[in-house]
Amino acid sequence: MIEVKRSPAARVGVSALNLLSPGAGLLRIGRARSAALLLVTTPSTLLLIAAYYAVTSSLTYAGYTALMVLAVLALLGALLISVALTWRWSREPQAKLRWWSRWYSILAVVILGSVLASYLAGVAHGFYKSFYLPSEGMAPTLLKNDRLVASMTLPDVLRRGDIILFDTPAGVYIKRIAGLPGDRISMSNGVVSINGDRMEQRFLRTERVDGSNGWVEGRRLIERFPGEKESHQIYDLERSPFDDVPEQIVAAGHLFVLGDNRDRSADSRVPVDLQGVEQVPITRVHGKALFFPWGAKAGQSINP
Repeated sequence: MIEVKRSPAARVGVSALNLLSPGAGLLRIGRARSAALLLVTTPSTLLLIAAYYAVTSSLTYAGYTALMVLAVLALLGALLISVALTWRWSREPQAKLRWWSRWYSILAVVILGSVLASYLAGVAHGFYKSFYLPSEGMAPTLLKNDRLVASMTLPDVLRRGDIILFDTPAGVYIKRIAGLPGDRISMSNGVVSINGDRMEQRFLRTERVDGSNGWVEGRRLIERFPGEKESHQIYDLERSPFDDVPEQIVAAGHLFVLGDNRDRSADSRVPVDLQGVEQVPITRVHGKALFFPWGAKAGQSINP
């Protein structure tokens, strides 16, 4: 009787099925139990991340990094084990394929796993999520293309100086709170006044800033709002129509927000028909920016 064996090319192909989902290759060669254990790795990992996010009142950089490292190791380990076992056990093909080893069953399992993984990722992102900055409106605090991690639930307490994320018809925006409900706020020559007190700005230095029409000379200034734990830095690039804002009272249930790059920010000073946001309803606030997850600024806190 002639012994039938898979060719090396066929074994590579079967092993490569694990790239679709760890365990898919094992399912193809009839190793259902081993396949089941490895197929649940991805959804189980995402479920643990979602559970950790749900019970964590304030995600830290250390906690986030440890969680991501463990998740990567778990998924990479499952993939490597799947490939190794599939290669080892795929030398001899099955005499008869069971229904769960056929291509349509494997495809259904992979699709189901992808849908479940997407759902669990969405659950996790309901608590914390990473974003990148597509514009320079929050420079110099947050630069264009910076990556950050933010909470996605409304904080119990909102303070002046907090950097928040909120919904707009144009998408999610990120700005700094300048005025709370009931505050009287105005601007004169780029200087903010809150409840009659002028927020003095201190000159730090002049530097070249990437503006909307190329590089421009800008002044880096330091200011601090009432109740803010630490001062923050802003850019003043040029004289603009929104350097002067008549006094207004922040409505109940609303916030007055500003970008740190004052002359490049469509914020509460700017009418909606000019792509601004005017006063922001608190119900639209997702949460606060927390920290930078990687890069040169990895671990730096955004909201002290």
